[in-house]
Amino acid sequence: MYSMRFLTQDQIGRLEFSPSSVSSCKRRLTLLYHGGYLDRVFVPVGAVCGFGRGAYCLDSKGAALLAREDGLTLADLDWRQDDNDRDSVFLDHLLDTNDVQLAMIASTRRRRWGLRWTNERTLRRDLAKEKIGDPLDPGRLLSLIPDGYARIEAAGEAHAFAVELDRGTVEEKRIRQKIRAYGEWNASGAHRRRYGVDSLRVLFVVSGRPSRPARARRLREWCEAEGGRSLFWFMEHDHLAAADILSDPIWEVAGRPGRHALIETRPPPPRPRSLPALR
Repeated sequence: MYSMRFLTQDQIGRLEFSPSSVSSCKRRLTLLYHGGYLDRVFVPVGAVCGFGRGAYCLDSKGAALLAREDGLTLADLDWRQDDNDRDSVFLDHLLDTNDVQLAMIASTRRRRWGLRWTNERTLRRDLAKEKIGDPLDPGRLLSLIPDGYARIEAAGEAHAFAVELDRGTVEEKRIRQKIRAYGEWNASGAHRRRYGVDSLRVLFVVSGRPSRPARARRLREWCEAEGGRSLFWFMEHDHLAAADILSDPIWEVAGRPGRHALIETRPPPPRPRSLPALR
């Protein structure tokens, strides 16, 4: 909760409970909420008469307990009570980004791969002073702060993913600048020098409205117009519910036809048939 900041009951259930333990998850959250360890906010669903979805966040007693368990003071935590007062645009964006992280957690748990996720708050601190020259305008410096960054260790190989959650609210000009910045960040070696990983892919996950497939196609077209190729991958948020984010072919790639898997997994080799003993 401290790292992800806001999570719905469904998200917490996927992270910490089995599918058959929905009632246990609900009961535990109710106790933590009424005990002052968690707070709860409601995120509108968009329809005038629609019901909001509840999102839980750390409350004062929960933050104090976390600090005490880690041998810190409350002031040492990157947490403030006012941080729980967020508008629906921020919450929708963060909850959708957390869905991406949860999907990666589930996939890596199944395979016992290593996952290290860096959230946007930490990235903002780490990358705030790192500026990237715009290839179209060398005098202009661009900032580049992903919504999340994942490093996955799979079968002895390191894979790095910068996550961009797109809800259709950012204009074309800014998207194109971001695409150029990512291309330069990778080509110049700045990403490798900071994170020590050669492999980088930028993942655009499209959520919200208008139509997600149409927005994904538009992002891909803008990317290809800027010369972006296999560095950039695109997917609609809806695919997260039923597919494996890492191994299923649900991603479109700039400059490449079809859909692809982020990490190709190979089935184990067949066991050799035992031969009858020679007599």
